[in-house]
Amino acid sequence: MHIYLAAISILLILSVFLSLIKSDFWVYKILEYPRLQKLMLIAVVTGGWCLLWPFASWFYRGIVCALFISVIYLLYKIWPYTFFAKKEMQRARPGDPANELKVFAANVLQDNTEYHRLIQQIRECDPDVLFLVEINDAWAKAISELENEYPYRLVEPRDNTYGLLFYSRFKVEKARLTFLVKNDIPSVDAVVVLPSGEKMQLWCLHPEPPVPGENLYSTAKDKELMKVALKVKDCSLPCIVLVISTM
Repeated sequence: MHIYLAAISILLILSVFLSLIKSDFWVYKILEYPRLQKLMLIAVVTGGWCLLWPFASWFYRGIVCALFISVIYLLYKIWPYTFFAKKEMQRARPGDPANELKVFAANVLQDNTEYHRLIQQIRECDPDVLFLVEINDAWAKAISELENEYPYRLVEPRDNTYGLLFYSRFKVEKARLTFLVKNDIPSVDAVVVLPSGEKMQLWCLHPEPPVPGENLYSTAKDKELMKVALKVKDCSLPCIVLVISTM
């Protein structure tokens, strides 16, 4: 029993501390994210060790110590996202409707064919701006039934899972496709005019994720996000950056 628990523990410990390696290789990027799931698994395994306590082997004791350190580290990383942590941004109360913008962004999943369910959800949310990714010709045709509600549109259907759709109910002063990193991965650069006349700069991105079969490194994704971050820094208008990514 000890040896099996030790093997599982070592794998979990490695999954925690390998994520500390600063590398853009996809394995390390994946290990950064499921922190809550890792915390729950480690808590269960640590509980198993507590049931087997005491044991004389310093090897097993070292494993348990590493598990406790992993728990402390994961709690430290998760804490800012809990209800107990101080909020970075306070909830805004509705104020001037003429200066409000409701945005709906989603990855439709290109192979998904339940168009009606997404359209129903969009109608229920009633957004002012709609941004969808993984749009192919079939999805573009299905969503086109909303065209009467959104007079300003930019649609780029593609079969490589990087097609996109941008609809706006409000006047769009500028809307163009940009290819910040690769020629087959578009993004949207748009300026939307609110009912008050205030202008809002939007960047809508679907970066290439670091996963096997697409790109083993996060270099392209990191580069695209950094390029937009620099644009935001230099922009004089209020900005919204919509990023839809698997990791």
